[in-house]
Amino acid sequence: MSTLSSASSKADWLHHKADIHRWYLVEKKSLKQVRQILELRGLIVTKDQLDLELKEWDFRKKLPQDA
Repeated sequence: MSTLSSASSKADWLHHKADIHRWYLVEKKSLKQVRQILELRGLIVTKDQLDLELKEWDFRKKLPQDA
């Protein structure tokens, strides 16, 4: 069983990037749901790790309103 929690490489993340985009932004799944799906696929990540990747990829559900 591969647990990649703190050792998740950029290649691991990139392998799942399109799926994460679809689940999180298109299907509007929660962070918890996305983490659960990733875990089923063998990528064990923390909430903070997922938050960081989403921020780096600019995957945001709520955009700030124009002032």
